[in-house]
Formats: sequence, structure tokens, C-alpha cells
Amino acid sequence: CYHLKIKWMITLKKKKMIRPLAFLLIFIIFFSSIALGMRKNRVEPDNPLLTEADELKVDISQTGGAQEADQEESGQQSEEEQEEQEKPEETPPEEPPENEPEEADEGKTDEAQPPEAETDNRNTGEKGNNSSDEDNSQDTPSDGGNENQNDPGPGEGNENEPGLVTDLYSRIITYSELENNTLNFYVYYSDPTVDANIKVNYRHKNDSGSGTYLSSSNDKDYSVSLSLGQNYITVYFTNGDGARTFTRYVITYQADKANENTPEIGEHPPIIETTLDDWSGSVNTSEFTFVVSAKTWQNERIYSDHIVVAMDGTIITNPTGSGVYEYLLTFERPLDGDTSNHVVTVLAWDDEGNSRYVKYQVQYHAHDEGESLGYVTVIIDATTVQCGIVESMDVEVRSGDTAATAVLAALDENGYSYTNLGTAQANFYLSSISKADAFRGCSIEPRLRTLIERDGIGFMSNGTRDRLAEFDFTRGSGWLYFINGSLCPGKSMSGWTLNGGETISLRFTLAYGKDLGLTQEGKGALTSYCAAWVNGGITELGHNYTETSRVEPTGAADGYIEYTCTKCGETRLDVIPATGTPTPTPTETPGETPVPEETPAPEETPVPEETPTPEATPNPEETPVPANETEIPVQTAALSTGVIRKQEEEMSV
Repeated sequence: CYHLKIKWMITLKKKKMIRPLAFLLIFIIFFSSIALGMRKNRVEPDNPLLTEADELKVDISQTGGAQEADQEESGQQSEEEQEEQEKPEETPPEEPPENEPEEADEGKTDEAQPPEAETDNRNTGEKGNNSSDEDNSQDTPSDGGNENQNDPGPGEGNENEPGLVTDLYSRIITYSELENNTLNFYVYYSDPTVDANIKVNYRHKNDSGSGTYLSSSNDKDYSVSLSLGQNYITVYFTNGDGARTFTRYVITYQADKANENTPEIGEHPPIIETTLDDWSGSVNTSEFTFVVSAKTWQNERIYSDHIVVAMDGTIITNPTGSGVYEYLLTFERPLDGDTSNHVVTVLAWDDEGNSRYVKYQVQYHAHDEGESLGYVTVIIDATTVQCGIVESMDVEVRSGDTAATAVLAALDENGYSYTNLGTAQANFYLSSISKADAFRGCSIEPRLRTLIERDGIGFMSNGTRDRLAEFDFTRGSGWLYFINGSLCPGKSMSGWTLNGGETISLRFTLAYGKDLGLTQEGKGALTSYCAAWVNGGITELGHNYTETSRVEPTGAADGYIEYTCTKCGETRLDVIPATGTPTPTPTETPGETPVPEETPAPEETPVPEETPTPEATPNPEETPVPANETEIPVQTAALSTGVIRKQEEEMSV
């Protein structure tokens, strides 16, 4: 009872203390709400994730002030002096002032020099060009490729206004517009009383150094031979206020591109592959993903800055994907009936003057929301962990359904559980798939394990017999989806609207997709595994071998050449046969032995002179044998090698 009384008293004291604390808390909350309500002019900041970024616009013609002009021009004077020694005809009309610095700016980038990023920021593709891994974006051409969308207009200046007068302006020029690649233009200052001291400098984007100064016979008319790509023409002059300044123009010189009338240009037009190549039937979805792949005749990837896709004359921009691109074609419901016809075109070109133009006729069939479009097939593929095709499921899809909608329906209908991020309408990502004994006995195949170790991808704990999820087995594992077996889209499943009839493969990767035939940069030491563990087997994709070691053969030993794949690190040895034959023995080729040549030495021995001793023996019949032996060395001093060979053969017999 005592303990109960003490416990009751403690409880009572606590209750007495709680009441004033409660009143104090209410008081604080009340006055805090009043203070917050009195705040005025509160501005909610914009959510950067909800604000669409404006497209970056670049003015590809540059102007500079006096300081920048002095820095650039002074850095280029030394280049001018070199041109004076090698090519006097290209020297500028006047020599640079003596007080200008003579150090050339070769090898450095001054603040007025146009960086490559300024001319490449319209790139919508990934890194790479036709000879390396980077895109080199150019102005987007029109359907035929001969129109500059951002043309600032011809020339600048006016003879009635003081300033620079020229017919130069930043633009695209094609081969057919020039004769012998020569561009003619004029530059002069409108006020003849101003000592403008005009100097015109030319430099190609890929040139090192500061470029070349152009000369003019009348201080007005100039000409320059353009090279393929971007050409910079910079005009330095002194304005009416005595300030030294400059203006730079970017002339993009490129080959004429293919069009509807001339679908192929060049000796080796690119190879274009799209989803419409073998297409039959109509497009049933208002948001159709059009897949385009373009390669050079040497099987090098052509990136999106060298591809133009248009529907009904309108260029489609912002493709998704990497190397293989996905363009979203949006169809409007027809005003009359349920079908409408459209034209889709693709133009692709390389940096060697080759281009190809393809054209497709497409019929769109509008469907009401929720109307059946048929069936798609969903496949669970765990070949990378030696479980093969786990299950293949057919599911009905309706108008507006996405790949995520079909996958979730197939998993639900066939007794699978799963975890995911996002929804079927936005940012869907499948994290794990579970079903009793669905993944029993899964393990990494030995060849694949070796590649993963070589790639430097860390190993993790294995998955369970009932569940396979991201980060099982390795740090690079997870589920990827493929459309029709070969395409791994560059957008989530919720962004792929189904047309009906597709095959959706859910494939488990252990190496960021490299074990499924994909190429990945910056994730591990390797870029590819040169094989794909899919559909229950291994599909070889081919290696890219380069020579890494060589051992030359000798007369008795073979040599070899070692080759290493630049993508997966696999090695191969090619044997080089030995150049000679084994050393012969005396019995096989006695005529070639040096012994008979050295036989004169026995002539000095007294043995032949003492041969009469055996004659005194009681066996005179045996004495001819040593006599014949002693006569052979004596004969070798006088007989030819052929006679010696014959006698030796008789002796051997």
C-alpha cells in the first residue's frame, strides 16, 4: 500500500505541473500564429522543377571592345609575321605598331575567342561524332538541309551611317553556292575620313594558332578558300571614336544535303533504320514513338545533331535515347472520320559530304479512350543469372495504355508481386519482382562473372529463390525493359505509349545493361561486354581487337601477336610460325659436317708411319683394317668433298 500511495502522490504532482505547462504552450502557439498572420508581402519562390527552361540561344556573330580587340590582334600579329616570311602575298596592308606585344596566343584561348561550346550548344544528342565520342552540333538545316534557321540577315552597316560596311554574315553555305570553295566578300568603313585600319583574319575551327590575315588589292574586296565545317572570319577596325574593335562571323561550310528529289548524295550515303521500315497497318496511338538509327557506311554511329526528323514538314525536336533515338510523333484526331494520312521524313548526314533522305507514308487511326488495341506480350528474362525465360505473358491493352500499364497488369494477373517507384503514368521504375520459387537456383555464369570482375563492379549478396531485385548479386544490377527485343528506350515505361502488338521484355542486368548488349560510358572500366545474355542464351556481338603485344619468331621457336578488345578487354593470340628448321645431325647430312675439312691435322701424326708393327703379328690377315683407316685422312687432303662422301658411304656399308 505504501508503494501505491507514493506512486499516486507522484502522479498527482505530475498532473499539477502539466496544467501550467499546457497553458504556456497554448499561449505561445496563439501569439506565434498572430505574428505569422501579420507578415505581409510574402512571395512564394518559383519551383525550378515546374518551370520549363528556355532554350539557349546563341548569337554566332561576335563583336568585341577595344581591350578585347587589342588582346586578340596583338596575339595574332606574330602569326602575321610568320605569314610575311612564308607567304608575303597574305600580309596585311600595314605592319602592327611596335608597342604591341609580339607574343603569339597560339595554344591559349583568349576571352574574345569563340569557344566551341558556343557553336555546339544546340546539340540534342549525346556525346560523339562520326570519328570520336563527342557530338559536333551544327545549325539545324531545313528539310532539304540548305536553310539556316537562325540566319541573322545579310551584311551589316549602311553607307549612310558611319561604321563598318560588309556583306558578311554568319550563315550556312553549301558546296553548290561557291565555285572552287572560294568565298568573295567586301569590307570597308563607310566614312573615308576615318583611318579604320581594317584587318581581316581567317581561321578554321580545327586550325591551331591564330589564323591567317587576308590581303586586298583595293582595301575593300577579299576572298578566302573555305574548308568543310565552321570557318571564322574576324574583322578588326578602328571606329570613328578612335577605339579599336572587331566583329566575328561564323560561316558553316557543308555539303549539299539529300532531299526528296535527290534522296542520296555522296559515294557512301548513311544507313538509316527506323520502326517504319517494315511497318504494316496504321498507327493507333496519338503519341507514337518513332525510333531512328543512323550509321555511316563504315558502321560508325551518327548522332542526333546530324539527323533531322520531320512530320508533315514540321521538324521534331528533343529526341530521347542514346545513339538510337526516339522521336515523339503527335497525331491530332481527324476532323472527318477516324483516319488521316501523314508524311514522315528522315535526313541523316556525315562529315564527309554523304547524306540520305527517306520518306514514309503513315496512316493514323484514332481510337476512343479505353478502346481495345489488342494484346502485347510481357516476358520476364533472367538469363544473366542462369534462370533463362522465367515466364511469357499476354495481356490486353487499350487506347492510352503505356508500357508500365501493361507490365503491371501482366504481373498482377499471373500472381507476381513487385515494388516500384513512380506510377504507370509518370516516372515508373520497376525495382523488384517476386513469386514463389520463380528465381530458384539463380547464379552468375562463369564467363559473365569474369567480365564483371574485370569491369570493377562490386559484388553484393545474391537474390532469393522468390525475389529478384536491384542490387542483388552486384552493384550494377536491376530490371531494364526492351521493346520488341532489341530497343532499350531512353525514357521510362510510363513514357512509352503502346500501339498494340508489341513485345515488352523485362531483363535483369548485372552490369548497367552491358551484359544485355548495351554500351555504357563512365560506369566501370569496360564500355561493353561484346555479348548479350538474353532469351536464355548468349548472343555474340563481336570484338574490336587492337594489337597490344608482339613476340617475333626465331629459327626454332614460334612467335605470337597478342590482341586486346578495346571494349571488353578480351585477349587473343595469333601464332607466328618459326622461320627456320631444326639443326641436322652428322649421320643425316654427313656431307655438310665440318669434320672432313679439319682432317689435315692427322697428317702430322706418326701413326701412319708405325703401321708396319702389325705386320709382325701372327695374324697378318687383320692388318688391312688399320691400314685403310690411316689412309683416309691422307686422302682428304687431296680429294674433293664428293670423293670423301663416297668413301665414307662405302665405309658405313
